[in-house]
Amino acid sequence: MKTVPLIRPAGEKISPADLQLSKAKAFLQAAKESVFSEVQELIKDDLNRETIIIKIQVEVPQYPKYDIQKEEHIAVSFDPNDTQIPRVYTLREDFPSLPHQLLELNEKPRSLCLYDIPYDEIKIFWTAPTFLERIREWLKLSAVGDLHQKDQPLEPLFLYDDGYVFLDGNHDKNCLNIYIIDEKPNGKLILLASSNPSLNRFSPFPVRMEYIKGEPQLHGIVQRAPQNLLVLAQMLKNAGIELVTFLTEKLKDYKRNNVDLTKRLAFLIDLPKLRNPDCTTVEAQDSYVFLTTESIEEIGIRLNLWDNVDRNLGVGYIIGQTIKDDALVNTPIGILRPVYPYNRQLAQFLNGVEETSTPMKIMAVGAGALGSQLILNLIRAGIGQWTVIDSDILLPHNLSRHALTYFNIMRDKAKQFAIIANGIIPECVSPIVGNIIEDIQKESTQKAIRECELLLEISASSAALKSISAQPHRGRICSCSLSPSGNDFVAFCEDKERNYNAAQLEIQYLRFILKEPYLHDHFNNGEQKFRYGTGCRDVSLVLPQDSVAIAAAIGSKMVKQKILKHTNAFLSIWRVDNETGTVCLYDTEVFKSIYHHSGDWTIYYDEYLINKLSEKRSEKLPNETGGILIGNYDMERQIVYIADTIDSPSDSIEYPQAYIRGINGVSEELKKVEVITAGALQYIGEWHSHPKGYSTVMSGDDKILLSWLRKHMNSLGLPPLMLIVGDNKKISFYIN
Repeated sequence: MKTVPLIRPAGEKISPADLQLSKAKAFLQAAKESVFSEVQELIKDDLNRETIIIKIQVEVPQYPKYDIQKEEHIAVSFDPNDTQIPRVYTLREDFPSLPHQLLELNEKPRSLCLYDIPYDEIKIFWTAPTFLERIREWLKLSAVGDLHQKDQPLEPLFLYDDGYVFLDGNHDKNCLNIYIIDEKPNGKLILLASSNPSLNRFSPFPVRMEYIKGEPQLHGIVQRAPQNLLVLAQMLKNAGIELVTFLTEKLKDYKRNNVDLTKRLAFLIDLPKLRNPDCTTVEAQDSYVFLTTESIEEIGIRLNLWDNVDRNLGVGYIIGQTIKDDALVNTPIGILRPVYPYNRQLAQFLNGVEETSTPMKIMAVGAGALGSQLILNLIRAGIGQWTVIDSDILLPHNLSRHALTYFNIMRDKAKQFAIIANGIIPECVSPIVGNIIEDIQKESTQKAIRECELLLEISASSAALKSISAQPHRGRICSCSLSPSGNDFVAFCEDKERNYNAAQLEIQYLRFILKEPYLHDHFNNGEQKFRYGTGCRDVSLVLPQDSVAIAAAIGSKMVKQKILKHTNAFLSIWRVDNETGTVCLYDTEVFKSIYHHSGDWTIYYDEYLINKLSEKRSEKLPNETGGILIGNYDMERQIVYIADTIDSPSDSIEYPQAYIRGINGVSEELKKVEVITAGALQYIGEWHSHPKGYSTVMSGDDKILLSWLRKHMNSLGLPPLMLIVGDNKKISFYIN
């Protein structure tokens, strides 16, 4: 085996007694006690760094993938202020360049990257023996190519140092104008690259940007940052880029085409990456910007491409001259990090959302406190191509809970929200300033309703829900709302085939609250209200912003998990405990919507009602039974929604061929319904059963009952409704 030269770190040799740093002393002791290491030398440099050189034994297979030897010479250098992790260097001159090596000003000796967390975190668990073993582990895993895991992202080919270049959404890499955004006190530049030739918000930065794309190369060779054009040219040869040739031709073009030679020169370079030497598929791509510190004119003169013959005449060519390495070495450069715009694909990736090439078309009704936050959550995740309709302006008190800011006050919520949203994902929101009820027949509103796949109703308006639910050509509706206390978030959604109607699901939601005692306080809102104006409706609830934020988070998760991934209907209530912060989910079964036309009226009910009435009838056979129907109305569209029943009062008379409904407890039960549902459900009519073997056609007594109902209900401007239940779940409706 040939002897390979070792690189000796700079500094003077010292004795163990000369060590001053506690970590250096501990590491020396660990190296002496380990059977796998042998101390070679101690060194102290001009910066008071103490270095311990050891010969370490490595567990290497017979045929390693990379050239790691069974014995390696390692230098461990300790910072006197202990602000940096001890540097670990491999001293063998021909030690290979591998993944997980640190960037240093000098390429050799190679510096090992042992951890991927900050040193402040490492200090908590750092001990000399474990640090020594970590070095051995790094060498062992690198020998077989397992240090970089298969599921680990590819490492960069270079590291950045001198600032950023933001390439905005309007950029063509072959035609870029550079503007300065900021220059930090430490000298780091923040630049903007755009194909827009005139951005008045920023000052032009005097630089000429050129774009180059390299050939694929192996990832993880974390090279030293090139400090000059010579080092950069040498590094780029691995990617098939002849930088000197490219630069020579470009400088000549500049001279011929009267390019401003007082500008600096920058290279935007894309370098595709491979995971391993045997791989031919490009897995990722790194982008870099290298910026010269001098002007194009100064560079051309130094490279002997032209000479400054006469300042008045400009530079002139020097024919036949070659570019020497010394000239490249003396042309310093900096390295900047290109930063690309936030787009839909990146948003989906960062939020763990399954990527889709075509976003779902979503129409949102309402951009209030809950709506603005919920929609922005989804937009930040790259979900949806949105139309947002709202008629309100942003008032000062809205700032307590709205996603918009002071700069949007007294302006249309829909338009201002679109500006904010489109600043996250460009052109993702189209606003409509309008009232969904009053403006529903406008072409812009109808177009959005027709084209949307999902109609997200977040207006907290039953009238709005009924209005959009009645539209014949529309997408699937999901209604989201927050209870007055802010503790309950409610969502109910149609199935994709729309067998479950949203307006009827709202009735099922009210029935759910009525049936479950733990939800009876759902509509409680306390006494605290805020009056923001002199009008009778200028009142807002006192509601914490964090309650709205939690509801918006639940809502956006609900859309991702229940709507995007599933097509079935659902009805759910999430309750947040104010004391503990825990969230409980209450789901209930949903029932298919059924409707019946009777004259000018349409009656909506569901399978739950059919089953319940049939069961009540069966329980009382051979006698008849009955009770009160509760629900609500859509008078504009002449629809009656039946939610549930109140059982037959205790004083009712039930015979095999007669039923007279009693009155005991009826007023109390109706009052209870009114309170629990905040007046959303009310008395709407009567029902009774017929005996076995009888049809559901009205008897003479039934006609008398309907006449009484007509007189009673018409006095209130409401239609009378009577329902008769017979054999085999047969139901007949009589209205008006």
